[in-house]
Amino acid sequence: MLDLLGTATVAGGHPRVTRLVERNGHWLVPAIFIGVGVVILASSGVVGHLLDLAR
Repeated sequence: MLDLLGTATVAGGHPRVTRLVERNGHWLVPAIFIGVGVVILASSGVVGHLLDLAR
């Protein structure tokens, strides 16, 4: 976990990453949150349960 945090800290301070977030942050942040939500829904089995209810 600390390796991931260290990597994120180094990457977050990189000039290219900083410019990317400055230019596209208003699109990037919602896309990341939607992606996290999709992963949570898929891994929890909610999607499969909803598909079973639809049949």
